[in-house]
Amino acid sequence: MSRALRRERRRIAADLHDEIGQAMAAARYNLTLLEAWARGGPREVRRILHDTSRIVSRTLAETRRIANDLQPCTLDGKGFEPAIRGLLRAFSRRTGVQARILIEGGALPLCQEAQGLLFRILQESLNNIAAHARARNVQVRLLCSEAVLSMSVTDDGVGLVRGEGTRGSAGLGLAGMRRRVRDVGGTLRLTSSSGRGTRLLVTLRPREPLPGTPATAGR
Repeated sequence: MSRALRRERRRIAADLHDEIGQAMAAARYNLTLLEAWARGGPREVRRILHDTSRIVSRTLAETRRIANDLQPCTLDGKGFEPAIRGLLRAFSRRTGVQARILIEGGALPLCQEAQGLLFRILQESLNNIAAHARARNVQVRLLCSEAVLSMSVTDDGVGLVRGEGTRGSAGLGLAGMRRRVRDVGGTLRLTSSSGRGTRLLVTLRPREPLPGTPATAGR
């Protein structure tokens, strides 16, 4: 990715976050006030306000996701593995959920794009777990071999509600994750059962060059 393109992506991401994101946040706050004032009022008015507030919240979350996607993920200069461990420690401190990581296959020779992809998928998964799963434990497993590179995120929470396939608004995040993994030739699977937790598995194939690896750099 050229420097000019990176600068343009940062500019667009900043505009989305600072302009549209802030405006949507203000609109959501005003809707919250209106919902409070409308308590005891006509049921239809309260329903419309509630539905509108949910739409604004989903749009704000999607705007922030798009802004994050546009920004190159540097992992704060820490390196992939330390950044992952730091993310899990912060998640445990914030939520009280016990989070463990298991790394198999030695070092993780990932290009920057793959590192950013897996890091953001883990971020989104942990956010969904914190918001919806009511889990006590989370395990992240990273496996790197000549044949496959995979990351699984497993929780022992309430699982997905039968027939939904997603945890409420988390569906937008799941669709985005699937699209990003598919764009680099990988797969994402989500398995869950009510009351028995959820497992997300991302699989990338090192034999299929990822963007930014030496095999694709000269193309």
